[in-house]
Amino acid sequence: MRTTKFYQVSSFQLFTMAILTGIIAAAIITINITVRDFLLLPVVVQNNDKCINVINYKNGDAYGCEDVGVVLRNYRKQKR
Repeated sequence: MRTTKFYQVSSFQLFTMAILTGIIAAAIITINITVRDFLLLPVVVQNNDKCINVINYKNGDAYGCEDVGVVLRNYRKQKR
């Protein structure tokens, strides 16, 4: 027959674990948002640092190579 054991947790341990859990959750959410924002950037296909094509994933955006650096300030580079 098993016996159930109970352990007491002090207020300091409870407070420390609550703060640690909040910090870990905030870090996971921040990393998730940062990666998602990075992956939503338009992709600029380059060959020898010259733009070949701009790949748009958002509907309605019509960017071209002439927009890189002027209109498109943030983008991902893809080497060809």
